[in-house]
Amino acid sequence: MSGQITACIRVGPLSAGAHHVELDQVLLSHVEDTRSLSTETTVLGTNEGNGPPVALRLSPASGAPGTRVTVTGSLHAPIPRQDRSDGYVDFCWDGCLDGLQYQEVRVRWTNPTSFRASLVIPGGPWIEADPNRVVRLVSGRYPIGIRCVESTSGCALHRSEGSAAFTLTTPTSGPAWCPSVAMCGHLSVIPGLALPGDVIEVTGDAPLVSVTGSDQPFTFQMNVERGYRGGAQVRFSPLKYGAVDVDFGHGGFEVGSPPTWASLPATIPLTAIPAGLPAISMEPSDPSLFAWCDGGGVTVSDGSAQNTVPTGTAAPVLDALGFGPLESAPACSSAIPVGPAATPTVVAAFPVGPGGNGPPIADIALFTTDDGGKWRPVPTPGGDQPEGFGGFRVDGDTVNALFSSRPSGIAVRVPQVEATVNGSDWQEAELTCPVVGPCVTLGGYTPGNCVMVNPEQALLRQAVGSTRWVAVGWPSDVGTCALAELVATSATSELLVDSTSPYKLTRSTDGGTTWSDVSLPPAPGFQPGNGFAGEPGGITVLPEGSLLLTGERTNTDAWELLAPGATSWCPVTGLSAPVQQSADQAELEVLGSQLWWLPNSIYESPTTVPIHLDASSLTC
Repeated sequence: MSGQITACIRVGPLSAGAHHVELDQVLLSHVEDTRSLSTETTVLGTNEGNGPPVALRLSPASGAPGTRVTVTGSLHAPIPRQDRSDGYVDFCWDGCLDGLQYQEVRVRWTNPTSFRASLVIPGGPWIEADPNRVVRLVSGRYPIGIRCVESTSGCALHRSEGSAAFTLTTPTSGPAWCPSVAMCGHLSVIPGLALPGDVIEVTGDAPLVSVTGSDQPFTFQMNVERGYRGGAQVRFSPLKYGAVDVDFGHGGFEVGSPPTWASLPATIPLTAIPAGLPAISMEPSDPSLFAWCDGGGVTVSDGSAQNTVPTGTAAPVLDALGFGPLESAPACSSAIPVGPAATPTVVAAFPVGPGGNGPPIADIALFTTDDGGKWRPVPTPGGDQPEGFGGFRVDGDTVNALFSSRPSGIAVRVPQVEATVNGSDWQEAELTCPVVGPCVTLGGYTPGNCVMVNPEQALLRQAVGSTRWVAVGWPSDVGTCALAELVATSATSELLVDSTSPYKLTRSTDGGTTWSDVSLPPAPGFQPGNGFAGEPGGITVLPEGSLLLTGERTNTDAWELLAPGATSWCPVTGLSAPVQQSADQAELEVLGSQLWWLPNSIYESPTTVPIHLDASSLTC
């Protein structure tokens, strides 16, 4: 067991130039006196900590680095079963406060006073405290200590509850990669030149900081820093309250310049799949018919007249499914009209919690064919559940309801589909490729709490000549707490907008198999390296190919436009400040040639009227 390092990391949205990877770890200090055991001392059955006195016996008691040792422990007196450790204890090499720590080592109790465990002796240098230093492999007698035999709070802050000496024999002072204390470590990066979003392999060696279990070295945090670093391979830096930060190694590599937005060919979006649940939806075969959730109902508009479909009768349906509405009168979060404008069926998603308690943990899809007189559940595909509903998807004149329950142990599941052309008759179907563009799509949507975690929606693709959906390796998903969409620009090319990601815009030119980061100019109100999410604004791709940036951000909520080929964002003119501010908390949607959104008042009033404008009118 040594500090051998092998890891793969993805290059972040870094500026071009020299960078280096380093291992980083914070070493915490102990408030108690940290007098370590002498390397020549064996303590049998003394109680230096707060736990019971323990006598340890080692087999073998001597050997080379990397030797596996069986540790047998004996207590002077039994301890109650309920106070005995839960099958794991801590061991220490060369001191329980300042030496190398073995945490959560599995032990097997043979009787109330005896147990056995297995440890692997360090096979490389390690870090000790007081003072913080690298200890190279040197022959000698080293104590192996034990603590936390009883599972008591704070037991890991005390000295050993017993120890036994191991005689280490090594012909050298350590491996070749540790020629001295200051140069004890090294890292290498392959390839030496990478673009943002690429995966690089980091290999090397570093001193042991701690061990998990009997033989698993602690996993370091890897940092990528700008510039090359030379000199010492090990650096200790004091922090507050006695803690110390230690850096190991410095593997250098170059970050190349990703393609810029200005370098991309000007293209017209062919189709788009928005992430999450759209707030406003258009009837698939009638571009004049729209619907949106409006307090206690769904408003359906044909541009000249509006009709409100009440949602109150959905309450008993949700109750019968075991998911009471979060409000006394059920309010939906997304709705879509299906069928003829005179008598459309309305399909809507209702956020729910178990027994009506929040926060929402699922959306339930219901439909009504009689203007809200009766709501019914959308049928679920075989093997799925109503709470597995993952959003609506339009395929030509068909509306698909996606279901993607995730059984335990399955991270990504290809959604199952219920399809309808009239909103009332449903049948099971397969997840289909978009009508135009590459066969790439988004998986099912699962609601979440954006204050705590960004819910994600998987990115899926089909290989040419295959009907099997597979997860895209990277980017694997999009965040749904701000504007995100998948936009096809040709038969083989695709743009992925993810406003919450540091990779705000990525592009594929091979049908979704591989993706590359696209460098966007800095935007007003955002720090470099962060996403363009202005809660829940962000980037919208307009019909003529420009990018529109909206949302409340640092010191501004003005709309910004990035035209094809442009090298900088420009403020939108000809649109009043109140109209722009009304989209601070809104998700914008492109429906046909129009840009739609529900203004901020939806959070303050039970009713609202959407705002829409011709997207081509947005200019700088």
